[in-house]
Amino acid sequence: MSEAEEESQAPPRWRPAEYTKHYVEQAIKMYEEKGLEATATFYSAPESIDGQWYMFIADENENMVGHGITELVGKNVHDIFGSNGYPSGTVSYTVASEQGSWFDHTFLNRATGQVETKHSWVVRYDGMMFGSGWYEPGPSRTDGPAYTRALVQQSINLYNALGREDTADYYNSEASVDGPWYIFIIDEDENFLAHGANPAYAGQHVSQAVGPNGFPAGVAVAASAKPEGAWFDYTFLNPATGAAETKHSWMVVHDGLTFGTGWYEDGPRKTDAPAYTQAYVQQAINLYNAVGLEGTLAYYNSPESVDGQWYLFVGDIESGNLIGHGVNPGQIGAHSSQITGPLGYPAGSAIAAVADEEGTWFSYTFTNPATGGVETKHSWMVLRDGILFGSGWYEDGPSKADVEAYTQSFVQRAINLYDALGLDDTIAYYNTRESVDGQWYAFIVDAGTGITIGHHNPSLRDRDPSLRVDATGYFYGDDLLAATESGTWSSYVIINPGTGQEQRKHTFAVLHDGYIFASGWYEQ
Repeated sequence: MSEAEEESQAPPRWRPAEYTKHYVEQAIKMYEEKGLEATATFYSAPESIDGQWYMFIADENENMVGHGITELVGKNVHDIFGSNGYPSGTVSYTVASEQGSWFDHTFLNRATGQVETKHSWVVRYDGMMFGSGWYEPGPSRTDGPAYTRALVQQSINLYNALGREDTADYYNSEASVDGPWYIFIIDEDENFLAHGANPAYAGQHVSQAVGPNGFPAGVAVAASAKPEGAWFDYTFLNPATGAAETKHSWMVVHDGLTFGTGWYEDGPRKTDAPAYTQAYVQQAINLYNAVGLEGTLAYYNSPESVDGQWYLFVGDIESGNLIGHGVNPGQIGAHSSQITGPLGYPAGSAIAAVADEEGTWFSYTFTNPATGGVETKHSWMVLRDGILFGSGWYEDGPSKADVEAYTQSFVQRAINLYDALGLDDTIAYYNTRESVDGQWYAFIVDAGTGITIGHHNPSLRDRDPSLRVDATGYFYGDDLLAATESGTWSSYVIINPGTGQEQRKHTFAVLHDGYIFASGWYEQ
């Protein structure tokens, strides 16, 4: 059969796997007909290159006797490396079989000048290796998830080819590190076999790999890994920048070993308190998903888990009890109703009531354990499997010296409580003397009837609305009932219960869900 006839029977190039096999078969056929020297000479010449296909041939002494990349002719296969020192030559020679074997790796495509994924077909014939392959662009580093998965798969390919010891040696080398990507391998006893960024971890238990604030990253990563692969997000030190960043790791369990790597990105900063809070809670949920409740509580009930003003609190919704608290372990076991803020404000009950699986914010006043002061706390709570995970940040609320702002915040806290617990519990709290804060007390009016339904002074509940006349004879009832959803100020003269004297009161009232929530301050 002529060369032209053979070419006409070749598979089309758009079926690259078939074409690669055909290309290698042609080289073996030439070897059978013309011998090694002629075959090696031909396939080391430029005219043998067929687009992206070129042959590489190694003899029994593991030396390249023929190669389309001429500078590699004469090299030992163990001296031929792909990107990041990957032992491509060693692997290709090792996996070659009489039936033929595929091996995927990254290698420089001389035609494009780019490092690309190469799919090589290698055949062991007459004691020698004959191989070729085709290139395709692999995932870009800009596609973090895809690039990460590809690197993990490449590490598994290397293990399948060379075994445990050689794979660990390579991935414990500095050469294997690819920017922020480095492979870690964990054995059946949860000890590191390899860690590209910190080879000192090799031989150590995963519990030694901790993130900021002692976060048990190694333990969680090992627990998360699955044969089908799994992601785990956490904060960890980026060895390339020296900064604590968010790391996204992909782990695959293969042959009893865990192969993983990941990439870093800037996480939310503490200056963006809402985003930082949500990330802090999500990391706790990630840990729970990985190691379970017991392991999560063991970490978050420790002082080490506290990150400045951020600490985790954990509640069991079914029992209503607090089961985790980073800064106040003495509260663990307490019912949510026993966890109160200043003035007995039922913060614990409100938090437990509003939490849902999508996450909810709740703002209230609470003692900041870092400062000892009463401040405004903004908490983010998420329910997972009937467990509440929450954290928050503090900020100075309005001072009592700023009477208008303090009054508005006092009313808003009453509305927040109503939204969390409903009308009955809100009235029950604001009907108590404990809810009174100096000259500030909240009262609640039914907007439909005009009747006061919540007030710390029992004599002012359920009164005829027509009695809202001040000391000057001014009927302020209409002003109160004219409250809007954005809030309305009114002013009138009544007796200040704190002094027993007639004083002008400035009341801020908000219409919310058919009820008017109000409070005010007195002129001195």
